Amino acid sequence: MFLAAKWYKCLVLAILMAIAFWGSSPSWAAPERASLTLQVLQERLNSPVIREGITTLDLSQLSIDLSGNNAEFRDQFYQQIQTYLNRSKQPVGLDFSQSQIQGDINASRLGLPTPLSKGALPVLLTAAEQQQIEQDIQFFSQAGEQIKTIAVFRGPLKLQGTNFLGNVDFSKSFFLQRLEITNANFEQNSNWSESRFGRSTDFTRSV
Repeated sequence: MFLAAKWYKCLVLAILMAIAFWGSSPSWAAPERASLTLQVLQERLNSPVIREGITTLDLSQLSIDLSGNNAEFRDQFYQQIQTYLNRSKQPVGLDFSQSQIQGDINASRLGLPTPLSKGALPVLLTAAEQQQIEQDIQFFSQAGEQIKTIAVFRGPLKLQGTNFLGNVDFSKSFFLQRLEITNANFEQNSNWSESRFGRSTDFTRSV
């Protein structure tokens, strides 16, 4: 009986030590996220990274507050990113991997506004990009009243492990390159209606 009691105590101690070890392990802990401020945003805009040969705006592992209580920052966030993207002659990727985004996010304020008409395509688009858009079934070769405008993402968009706390609106978007969205978490509604994907997209383990 004494040996059984001693063995039981050792087993309990081993279990408690294992729980303490795994609980403190970085792979199990929630990722540490720095808050995205206007200063940090400007630093990221001034120092993009190169990933797989493509200039990428690194907004990963950040806590991003786009809620109504932070309206001034939210407006600057969209304005500065869209200005940066719309001035670049080359495609620029966006990486929000492992970030947490509070408040609603609107893709139309991040992509390049593009009317689906031959004479109205933005001059920033390369010949290959224009050809890709012109293959859309809703594209009009002539000007008309039924022309739709979409938000074009010229570079890759990475949302791997991104935690969206608010509504997500990626409707009427055209992703010319990769959309990486594995393990993303959507707490509220997400809208992808009328979106186009130039490459295969994997929504694996995204909820």
